[in-house]
Amino acid sequence: MTSSSQDVRLWLVPQRFWAVTRNMDKVQADTLMERVMELAEKHDIDALRQFDFVVIDRDRRHIA
Repeated sequence: MTSSSQDVRLWLVPQRFWAVTRNMDKVQADTLMERVMELAEKHDIDALRQFDFVVIDRDRRHIA
């Protein structure tokens, strides 16, 4: 595991995701989303940084 934390919130920005996937076929877009979900489950924050449509929130004030 790289620089990760259970306290990090991940946000997917729909407009950015659409911009990235609008020219992809459904299978490619689904595969991309599966990859992002897989990385999120592993808490691989460094790998998730490669995706423009993923926002990483480390602000603990929002964590209940």
